[in-house]
Amino acid sequence: MRPIRTLMALIVFALVVAACGGDGGGNAGKDTIAVDGDANDTASIDTVPSDTFFPETVAPDISGTDTPLDDSPTADTVEPPICEGPGIMGQVVQVGGGPIGGAKLFLCGVVNGSETCNPRTADDQGYFSFQNLEAGYTHLEVNATLAGVQMGKMFVGWSLVVDPSDPDCLDMGEIALQEMPEGDDVVTANGGTVQIGPVTLEFPAGCPVFPDYSDQGKVSGILVETADAYWAPEGAVLALALHPFKAHCDPGVTVRVDGTTGLAAPKLMYNDLIHGGAHDAGMMIVDGDGWIAEAAVPDLTWIWIVE
Repeated sequence: MRPIRTLMALIVFALVVAACGGDGGGNAGKDTIAVDGDANDTASIDTVPSDTFFPETVAPDISGTDTPLDDSPTADTVEPPICEGPGIMGQVVQVGGGPIGGAKLFLCGVVNGSETCNPRTADDQGYFSFQNLEAGYTHLEVNATLAGVQMGKMFVGWSLVVDPSDPDCLDMGEIALQEMPEGDDVVTANGGTVQIGPVTLEFPAGCPVFPDYSDQGKVSGILVETADAYWAPEGAVLALALHPFKAHCDPGVTVRVDGTTGLAAPKLMYNDLIHGGAHDAGMMIVDGDGWIAEAAVPDLTWIWIVE
């Protein structure tokens, strides 16, 4: 009986091995997924590349490293970003309010012999940084036009002189932007007049050319206390912020200042988009009991009256 039992045991063992596919009791290299308890309903997943379900994610460049024409937003933060010099860092905010997330910044200059503008997008807290910069950058444009549209607001912009040549990062602090009123309609073909406090802007026919090249739009401005402006030239007694930021008028806008200001010998300056800072448009001349500078301003940015 013992040989028969031994033979039967060998037969049973052989059947078990055959049922398991002869691979030692499992699917070598394969996983089996049972569906609704049916062991015949299987799916092999070892032949599907893992990145089909979990594709490799390439993190955006948030370093702020000097890379012309790269517009990668910095990561959202609650603290100022890290900045390795030479570089620039800061935060774009509303005057008397919170941050302006998504504001655009353009760091421009002549780098390696070429005109270069290096863009960045501020994060949700308005923080930005440019780091490891090459030499040659001279001015920083701060433009919150699109960010303002998303917020349902309008903001003035800035073109600021900068010098990021120091080994350490230049901290611009909080770059505060004034919120602008809606303004008056101006038809580009006809030109027109806009009154802002004691200042009158006269647009010739064909001006202004709006940033979106529309045929008409609203032009607005507010008088800002020079102490409340993020930057103003020395000696400025009147500061006028204008919108839409970067609308331009090649023939030049005529600026009148009425006599109620009590000015004695005013000079007109405006924020220069090309070089940053203030461009000296020259002395204003007598106009009745006030002052006038004809065809003096090519861009809607900031106007300063300096005594």
